[in-house]
Amino acid sequence: ILDCKTVAATDRIQGNTHRSVGIRDATVAIDMYLKAKQDVSGEPLKRSTLLGYYRAGRRWADLAGSSPLLVFIFPQMAETIVQNNSITDSTVKSIAYQIQSHHPELTEALVNVGQCAGLLPSNTVPVASIKDVVLRTTQELSTILDGMSEDT
Repeated sequence: ILDCKTVAATDRIQGNTHRSVGIRDATVAIDMYLKAKQDVSGEPLKRSTLLGYYRAGRRWADLAGSSPLLVFIFPQMAETIVQNNSITDSTVKSIAYQIQSHHPELTEALVNVGQCAGLLPSNTVPVASIKDVVLRTTQELSTILDGMSEDT
């Protein structure tokens, strides 16, 4: 959707398209995506379904922050936070900030493990075997998680 929004904005700025009042870049982007989806798959996708997917994806990204592995430590809680529509997007961002600021060692360890596993970009860490990743994950996280459970 973000790529479609960029195209829509570019077309608008360059004067390549004429829109009615109230039709914004996001609306055009969603329309473009829905049309492309139907052209490729032959099946229509409801606008509300697409917006739900988009919102969930944005919330997963906010919750994961700099470490995608963070959501795997508390998967049920993360799923509840992402899927619960009564929890606002700003609350999701606040939760992510609280986790990352109160447990920076956890976030740092997960970033290190992610780089080791090739899940995050790194210029210095080579991609390791799965056995090495499991071993490093266990080493990095065991003391941190033990400390967190003692705090509660």
